Amino acid sequence: LPKDEFMARISFHTGPYDSPESFKLLAGELTVLERGMPSNRLYFLSVPPPVFGAVTAMINEHARATEPGFTRLMIEKPFGRDSETFEELNEKTASCFDEAQLYRLDHYLGKEVILNISTLRWANQLFEPTWNRENIESVQISFKEDFGLDGRGGYFDTFGIIRDIMQNHLLQVMMWIAMDPPEDMSAAKIIEAKVNLLRNIKTLRLNSKECFLGQFGPSKYKVGQKEFSEPGYLDDETVPKDSRCPTFTSLLLRVDNTRWRGVPFLMTAGKGLDERLCEVRVRFKQTPNNELIAAMNGNYGAHSNELVMCIQPNESLYITNTSKVPGLTFVPKMTVMDMSYDKNFTDAYVGDAYERMFLNAALGDQSLFVSAGELKEMWRIFTPLLHQIDEQKPDVVLYPFGMVPHEWAEWAAARGAAPRQTWQEFLALHSDQVEELRKVFVELDVNGKGRLEGPEIRELAKRFHDGREPTMKQIAAILDRVDSSGTGSVTWEDLAKATGIISSAFRTPAAHIKDDLAQQTAPTQGQGSTQELLIEPSLHFDKNMPLSVIIFGATGDLARKKLFPALYQLVLLGHFPRALNIVGYGRSKVVMEDFLKKQCVNIKEQPELPKDEFMARISFHTGPYDSPESFKLLAGELTVLERGMPSNRLYFLSVPPPVFGAVTAMINEHARATEPGFTRLMIEKPFGRDSETFEELNEKTASCFDEAQLYRLDHYLGKEVILNISTLRWANQLFEPTWNRENIESVQISFKEDFGLDGRGGYFDTFGIIRDIMQNHLLQVMMWIAMDPPEDMSAAKIIEAKVNLLRNIKTLRLNSKECFLGQFGPSKYKVGQKEFSEPGYLDDETVPKDSRCPTFTSLLLRVDNTRWR
Repeated sequence: LPKDEFMARISFHTGPYDSPESFKLLAGELTVLERGMPSNRLYFLSVPPPVFGAVTAMINEHARATEPGFTRLMIEKPFGRDSETFEELNEKTASCFDEAQLYRLDHYLGKEVILNISTLRWANQLFEPTWNRENIESVQISFKEDFGLDGRGGYFDTFGIIRDIMQNHLLQVMMWIAMDPPEDMSAAKIIEAKVNLLRNIKTLRLNSKECFLGQFGPSKYKVGQKEFSEPGYLDDETVPKDSRCPTFTSLLLRVDNTRWRGVPFLMTAGKGLDERLCEVRVRFKQTPNNELIAAMNGNYGAHSNELVMCIQPNESLYITNTSKVPGLTFVPKMTVMDMSYDKNFTDAYVGDAYERMFLNAALGDQSLFVSAGELKEMWRIFTPLLHQIDEQKPDVVLYPFGMVPHEWAEWAAARGAAPRQTWQEFLALHSDQVEELRKVFVELDVNGKGRLEGPEIRELAKRFHDGREPTMKQIAAILDRVDSSGTGSVTWEDLAKATGIISSAFRTPAAHIKDDLAQQTAPTQGQGSTQELLIEPSLHFDKNMPLSVIIFGATGDLARKKLFPALYQLVLLGHFPRALNIVGYGRSKVVMEDFLKKQCVNIKEQPELPKDEFMARISFHTGPYDSPESFKLLAGELTVLERGMPSNRLYFLSVPPPVFGAVTAMINEHARATEPGFTRLMIEKPFGRDSETFEELNEKTASCFDEAQLYRLDHYLGKEVILNISTLRWANQLFEPTWNRENIESVQISFKEDFGLDGRGGYFDTFGIIRDIMQNHLLQVMMWIAMDPPEDMSAAKIIEAKVNLLRNIKTLRLNSKECFLGQFGPSKYKVGQKEFSEPGYLDDETVPKDSRCPTFTSLLLRVDNTRWR
């Protein structure tokens, strides 16, 4: 579409707003443009409210479209200054046009993120069950501008930020957040739902419980060695010198209905702040379950989940949640489930709000426009407050340009809606906590250079943007204020100096900010060092007592692929002592050099722990599994390795189940550790073939060792995602309220492999995929998914919760309702011009030709309890 072609469609008519002659001429010009045909006419009124009446009357009397064409008026805000002026305007427009012909604009209703609120709430199943006072702690709707009056001082001082932003844009956002679902998505039903909500919002009054007012003052700051200054509101020539017009307002709105009663809605708008931003922040309530996870880590305070809708800039929807950091110890961390428009809708056209408004008006869709019924209630909520501010001219809290008022965060928190802390606020409020600040610096200085560089500054910025990747502009904003040397990096001295300057500006009323920022002094440097702040890995046994690990099955694949590499890593990371004793036990003799070379091949050597040093701690004992003499010799060898000291012994049994009993009996009788050292057995699956064989095995092991000494392995329980299920469910507030039969349709737990028998045909045919994968690994996953929260996260309480669940799972039977069985056959396929073939299960030489052993099984399990029935 060439621009010239588009501009050729534009004409202009000059005339007064109240002249019948002028509007008759306009009508004639339109008739010519429309070639005398019946046409549709869409009038857009971006004029001062006092002329609304005259313009609508003239259009009605002289310039309506010829039927069957439509005549519709798009009317730009403001729709009055208060209830009285709105009623006057509405009476004038309503006397000329039906409500169905009036399209009052709030362009925020055309913004993509606002349009997505209804989809987020009602096209998904996760949110609406939690969208209420039982689960939501607060809702914050914030509008921030990082510039001042921008040439609009005279207008702004008479109109104010409440009328300009809050009574319209932000209140419309609140409606979509808080209204009950409409009966359908027609304009009439949406308006009905919005008006029903508005009628339940309490009228605002001028008092400190509901209203915080501020006004930006002048500010001075440094970027490198260069000083900058920003004028205050009263420095604008078009603003009266004694003006108390708020440039920052925060209001506490209450909705008196069943869904929201008691939930604070904090609506905030301001100019001259630290960033340009418009967002909605829905914060979920913490629950007793959150303490389950918090109690596992003394340094962790439970975080609240927040659903954040960033309207501008950088449109996005994301959820802050808590996850377990990958690693051998439990460390929870706030993470982000992020849906950014620029990443998820790369090819989508994100139109301007006014494009959508024109289109919807032409289509006759009023769902994104403001009805008279809404405006009546909107002005009812705000008019008393506005009149009180206009008449009483209350004091305003002064704040320096580029920062929020420092009293505001405390005010908001006291009303149950603590705002997100910006990086400037963090520095300002921690200026007297030097060691705490230094700890943050050292933690971020991962390369130990004594300065924060690119990735480290990015990590600092992430902390103040909900853990999301910061934009270059956000990183630059930090560097501009903190990098006093102009090197593109931040030293501790830079950070300390910036903290002093920002703190002074933040805590001092803007009218009294000192001109001489050079006199600001940096906080005293702390004495802490990187080494002192590192947390040593926690050992749950006496470090001074020798530890011996004895592996039965040390020559097998499991030891080579998993066990020796795992032990190496535990020593490397400091969880196991460097002087660890490792003894392999097997029935066949080995050549030690060959054994070590083969079984340690998968160890990934690190400079901090030479592989040769680790392998020097490994020895091998040859003997039968049921020989008292052999186990007495083993005990003697261990005593020598342990230097005759009381020691801890950890036995790993990776042997066939038939020898479990013999091995446990021999260890019990001849090779226990000397007290106070522990003796513990780690037993690798399988734990039998069925209930009967498990009971036999269990009787043999239980006759020798207490349950507290037996550690039966299912390695799936050590996988990071499985470990994260408890954190996902109980460290967050968003999921557990929906974790039940009312909200969950089904749970699918799937295990798929893209290879065949891989040399295990004989074993697999006798054991099968149900015993190999489903009765253990997948059932353990199901337990963590489906069990009720334990009383605490101790092993005893977790086991109790798991057993309670298992007792409610119905016994499986072979029938088509519960069980689907399959077996893979041969396959041929092409890649390009080349043909490939894969053998079937029965083609394996170790598998009986008439085998019906399933290689694919799907089972339907039912849990007969209140949560899942």
